[in-house]
Amino acid sequence: MDEMILTPVFRRRIMRSAVSVLLLPALITSCLDITADVEIRPSGGVFTTVQYTLPGKIAEFGRGFGADEPWPLPLTEKEFRRLALRREGVELRGYRVKTRGDQGDVVRVTLHAEDFEAMAGFFGWNGNLLSDENGGELKFAFHPPENLAPLKAEDRDALESLFAEGRFELRVKPPGKPRTVQGGSRKGRRAVFTLNFSDVLTAESPSAWSVRW
Repeated sequence: MDEMILTPVFRRRIMRSAVSVLLLPALITSCLDITADVEIRPSGGVFTTVQYTLPGKIAEFGRGFGADEPWPLPLTEKEFRRLALRREGVELRGYRVKTRGDQGDVVRVTLHAEDFEAMAGFFGWNGNLLSDENGGELKFAFHPPENLAPLKAEDRDALESLFAEGRFELRVKPPGKPRTVQGGSRKGRRAVFTLNFSDVLTAESPSAWSVRW
């Protein structure tokens, strides 16, 4: 089939099918750990450093197709720059990837945003930053997925197996010393929050995080 007549929507469908058929075994035998360090400057600017590991087969697949189909967690520097260009106020400041053979690729990227709203939009975070004369507060909410109900039992089991050991850790350094932390812990000048992906799949209500300074 001539690639020129394939619409973007049709190409995306092909990509989803390829991922589900070719890569699901590799995904199920791996786990995805993501760490994000967020520093909010007194000026309002935000620096975020994210690190994650992609299993080897997924990394290889991403290198071949990342230019055509953006990944939620990009592998290449080019893809991060493309995503940053789509979000006004976000700039790529640093990028590094280490290939560890069969163990996968470790990606580490640093981004700068003019304000927290721009950074939240880049990552799709459901968060709000509130400031007043007494300090400020940062709130996050992680809602359970809404599209799992139609899944077949075997598909749901596969999804839960994929994320069984996956974890997201968020470390927030606000412009002032944290006073209260909800849903996490305080470690020096940082509020640390941890979310197990398996818990998100089975949760019946949103997970709420906040730090006040």
